[in-house]
Amino acid sequence: MLHDSPGEIAQPFGKIKDWSKGETEAIPGKTMPKFVVVERDYTRIYEKFVSLGPLAKNNPMGADGISWSAKEEYEKLKQSIGIHNSGFNKGLPNLEEAAS
Repeated sequence: MLHDSPGEIAQPFGKIKDWSKGETEAIPGKTMPKFVVVERDYTRIYEKFVSLGPLAKNNPMGADGISWSAKEEYEKLKQSIGIHNSGFNKGLPNLEEAAS
């Protein structure tokens, strides 16, 4: 947590037990605020690296407080560079080859 962030300020002062010192059990999101367990499948790194995932289509993109939908551009990209036809990334834009 960042210093003076809403998450830090919301914590009761002096009443927090420290899991790293053995004062309480380590429970992500409860005794370990803002800690989230993420599972990774490292056997699929290459497949993910050579495709553009669905989050680029389904979630807004943005920077500096401005966001927009890239759904239309995502579909155009699939049309222009092609998609993967099989495997974990089936149907996703294919980034294996450079296109000019």
